[in-house]
Amino acid sequence: MYWKSALYFLCISIFISSFNIYSQESKARIANVSFEAVEMEGTKLVIHYDIVNASPVERFEIELAFVDDEEYYYYPKSTTGDVGVDIKGGKGKRIIWDVFQDEDEVGRIKAFVNISSIREEPGGPVYALLSVPVPGLGDIYVTNMKNTVIKPYYKTIACYGLVGYGLYQKTQATKYYDEYLASTDTDEFDDLYNKANSANRQFYIFTSIGAAIWISDIVWVAARGFSNNKKSQNTQAYLRNRFTAVPNAYGGMNIGYVLTF
Repeated sequence: MYWKSALYFLCISIFISSFNIYSQESKARIANVSFEAVEMEGTKLVIHYDIVNASPVERFEIELAFVDDEEYYYYPKSTTGDVGVDIKGGKGKRIIWDVFQDEDEVGRIKAFVNISSIREEPGGPVYALLSVPVPGLGDIYVTNMKNTVIKPYYKTIACYGLVGYGLYQKTQATKYYDEYLASTDTDEFDDLYNKANSANRQFYIFTSIGAAIWISDIVWVAARGFSNNKKSQNTQAYLRNRFTAVPNAYGGMNIGYVLTF
């Protein structure tokens, strides 16, 4: 009966380890936009920004634009840095605009940086190796875990918690058994022996469940990675969402301070 219950929880744990619920909306946003004028072989603008809440598998197309007091829009072309396609998420992004390569003059301007499109570029089965030392770690590189209900750290906590508790029970079993062998009180024999057996059973049950979740996660990451590689044979990456790059959309008119030329 004891092992039937353990088998039930084992099956449930494997199911949970392999099940994810997806939402279609990206959680990535543009934040902390600012800019400054610098002298680098002429006057150039350096725009700073962050892409927050991004998944490691997401790749962004970033559009830079400016608007002046007359609501005239400038769409820079002579830019370098973190602009255009295949931009990864993260902080400390930087775009350099060689202003006078594109414009003869500009007035007071405000900057905005927008995500104009987003696509996913998930990794292959090699990321299963990351889940060997840390269950759940490989998941974030093979699918967009930002949009799943069951997060990778749930698996990490579950595996370490179950295996850790099982190992603790093993030390308790050893302690009770040593006390059983050393005891001279016949009234304690049965109690210590039963405690040792109970702790030893819990060691096997909890470590087995933890190991099952751990192994199933490694297998799931590898399988997902192989599936990603098959998809990439037909297309290098697939578009998941598209945004329109207009003020106040998906992060809004992110205004730095105003410069006058």
